[in-house]
Amino acid sequence: MAASRYHQTKWGAEEIVRHSGLAHTIFRPSLIYGKEDDFTTRLASLMQPPLSWLSGGFLPIPGGSDVTLRPVPVRAVAEAVVRSLGQSDALGQAFDLCGPETTLRDLALDIACAMGRPATWVENSPEVILATLPWLWLTLKKPVLFPVPLKLCRLFASLAERILPNPPLTTDQILMLEEGQVGDSSPAARLLGFHPGPLPQGLAAYLAPREGGRADLRP
Repeated sequence: MAASRYHQTKWGAEEIVRHSGLAHTIFRPSLIYGKEDDFTTRLASLMQPPLSWLSGGFLPIPGGSDVTLRPVPVRAVAEAVVRSLGQSDALGQAFDLCGPETTLRDLALDIACAMGRPATWVENSPEVILATLPWLWLTLKKPVLFPVPLKLCRLFASLAERILPNPPLTTDQILMLEEGQVGDSSPAARLLGFHPGPLPQGLAAYLAPREGGRADLRP
């Protein structure tokens, strides 16, 4: 049984569908990313003005390399759903839809690179960052990213849930980061042609700076 309430409710919904007697196909996408999503787009906004001015160009990353993710582009998920329609072999099946494995550290660095703002990663504890803040600000290329232990993030999230109506980080989200993301997308690849593609190219499709003219055909 999953520890997070989010995943528990997902499983509960699956059980309802499975026992409903309806024809069904279940999809289990990992972290979905794409234009105006609630994760990569938010991280990107924190790395550039005006929000980066407020933080001085410094951005804490919960867990850093200790958090495992398998981000999947929204287009690949949508295509898999469409291809499942009318396929009798997909009925009653549950498909994991996962992208290539990465870490939250590498995802953050890929986001910065996609925006044309190569970041600096500092593998130091928060107290060391604070002690050397002026030197880091003067010498390092920004944004400056650094890991924050998940235990410390849990304390912050617990406090934020008590005093804020819409906390930026919740204890349930920390639980999901601790669990990491796993899955086997090979059945979806065989039957539905699921192919998430490389993460850097997927991020660049909507985060790269616009060049203008006919060469940039993004909506």
